[in-house]
Amino acid sequence: MNNARNTFDIALIVTWLCFTVFAFFYVSSKSLVKFDPNHRLSKLSHGSFIKAIQQDGRVGNRTVVHFYQPECNCAIASKAHRASLSSLAENNGYAVTHIDAQDTSVVPSTPSVAIIDDNDVLIYFGPYGAGLMCSQTNGYALTVFQNHLKGFDANLIASDTQGCFCNT
Repeated sequence: MNNARNTFDIALIVTWLCFTVFAFFYVSSKSLVKFDPNHRLSKLSHGSFIKAIQQDGRVGNRTVVHFYQPECNCAIASKAHRASLSSLAENNGYAVTHIDAQDTSVVPSTPSVAIIDDNDVLIYFGPYGAGLMCSQTNGYALTVFQNHLKGFDANLIASDTQGCFCNT
């Protein structure tokens, strides 16, 4: 009787663990969204992207532009990215602005960010990070901006990534 009870307990624990792992991977895979699912960015040059976002007059040179959508729950995951990037930008003489992505046709998803240098050249456009919940440890934008401040330029549009995004 005791041996049968131990076998049942072990089988129950293994079943529970398998179900938990399956549920985690299922939920994780459903949470990952392509940043540019319709390949809008592949049709744009860096210059035409900047012109499109500068139309409202709030974006000039030396600017970090945070794109958002009011109803996007993924903004919570990028809060630490935004704060770090904004602080670094302001400490280095960059303007920081926020634009509703629905006001421009070139932004495929939010949360996202564009960084423009002194000469109106796009340093970076794309998500703050990638992966499930776009954690602070995998932040593309902050890394590219830090490298720019050290004299390295990427001129990068990061469109081929997956994470917690709200498509526009």
